[in-house]
Amino acid sequence: MKRLSFLIVSLLVCTGIFSQNFAVIDDTYQNVKQAKARYYSQQTYLVKDNQVMAANQIATALDGKTITNLHLFVSTEPGSIVFSNMTINADNLKENAFILLQMASYVSENIIIHSPNVFTTELGIDFKTKLEQLTGLNFSVQ
Repeated sequence: MKRLSFLIVSLLVCTGIFSQNFAVIDDTYQNVKQAKARYYSQQTYLVKDNQVMAANQIATALDGKTITNLHLFVSTEPGSIVFSNMTINADNLKENAFILLQMASYVSENIIIHSPNVFTTELGIDFKTKLEQLTGLNFSVQ
């Protein structure tokens, strides 16, 4: 029985159904090579600059997975998350709410943005508050 349980857990981890961390790296992120190297052994998705908006690419990559912490390696400005083909900020949260909620539905605890300036200034603090209210998740920077 223990062997069967171990095999089931191993299968879930290998298939991504049971996962703790997931890294999303935008291809315009300034330290993309270091981020890829750091998260190579974990589940990682590289956002590409193509016709499919970044948030849709991420939601598709997360589909069916259970994630504790979602790590986003993206460029930012105070109050804005800047992907290669879209920007998310307080001004366009309503139009991006559906896809953000879909992304958030796969995450149980935190979305960690690897850029220290996104939640700086009043604009950034307001943006963080709105993201947390919309998704019900904790947003932090690293």
